[in-house]
Amino acid sequence: MTAGSTEPAGGTASNEMLRVENLTKHFPLRSGVLGRRTGSIRAVDGVSFSLGRGETLAIVGESGSGKSTIARLIIGLHRPTSGRVLFRSEDITGYDDARMRRIWRDMQFVFQDPHASLDPRMRAGQIVAEALAIRREGTVAWRAEEAVRLLALVGLPAEHATRYPHEFSGGQRQRLGIARALAVRPKLLLLDEPVSALDVSMQAQLINLLHDLQAELNLSYVFIAHDLAVVRHIAHRVAVMYLGRIVEIGPRQEIFEQPSHPYTQALLSAVPIPDPEGREKRSRIVLRGEPPSPSDPPSGCPFRTRCFKVAPICSTEPPLRDVGGGVMSACHLAGPAAANSAGAAEAKGTVDA
Repeated sequence: MTAGSTEPAGGTASNEMLRVENLTKHFPLRSGVLGRRTGSIRAVDGVSFSLGRGETLAIVGESGSGKSTIARLIIGLHRPTSGRVLFRSEDITGYDDARMRRIWRDMQFVFQDPHASLDPRMRAGQIVAEALAIRREGTVAWRAEEAVRLLALVGLPAEHATRYPHEFSGGQRQRLGIARALAVRPKLLLLDEPVSALDVSMQAQLINLLHDLQAELNLSYVFIAHDLAVVRHIAHRVAVMYLGRIVEIGPRQEIFEQPSHPYTQALLSAVPIPDPEGREKRSRIVLRGEPPSPSDPPSGCPFRTRCFKVAPICSTEPPLRDVGGGVMSACHLAGPAAANSAGAAEAKGTVDA
């Protein structure tokens, strides 16, 4: 069993928007003139979660942890090595572009760099209306009016419809990208680090916009981020990834107030605190070394080479298990069952001396 193979709590069957089951993506490593395969990069390694209607699941972790790859697997930009993606109970794993077109109407992607994903030769109104034109919805005049309405929905005045992408600020371009995604009236948005390139004030405005849109349109979000301070203001649940696996997942409040996995604890210790007294009371956890290569992950717990709590039992791979409060954690030392887990492993002789 991989660390992410146990299904955590999420939306109920009747309220479920998305379900990911044991999702895996291994990219081949090739070398030599003939390009022989010499190994693989385990970008995503057995990840499972579910997402309810109107819910936001934030996926966080360091660069290279596999969080963006998950979003691309869900929407079909990558094909999974194994596992399943179910959207509104329909198994869409391995769908080609022709079959995914129907799905893309209800599932849209918002890119990290809106400038790179917007056609510089098109005006803002044309960019938004293009999604409607592709689906042959309405007349040209109606599509132009709808584009203005959508721009207003994301906080861009009507006169902005005639501007080109380079005339917008970073925050405005991201709003334009969201307006384009909303044109087809989706139910799910996959947001890949949508605020990482913005300053703090712009981040706050965009997060408030996403809150308002979710409440008004009953949207579900998969929110990819590395900034836990941002995640705290938007997520209902948080999934923490390390080396292609989910190491902890649960309700936002539980994750932030009582993190059970040492990696989550280290990430939270680095989040800036505005209160000087709070900064003095908190001890910063500095992880040793660099993350291992996803082409050669360590045996046992993938975090054990950097963990400040490492123990002999960590040489065996921990399952993602319930540690209370709706939290699932892939750590032998997490939760009230930790002592029993360690004792059982020692009784079976699976702990290295």
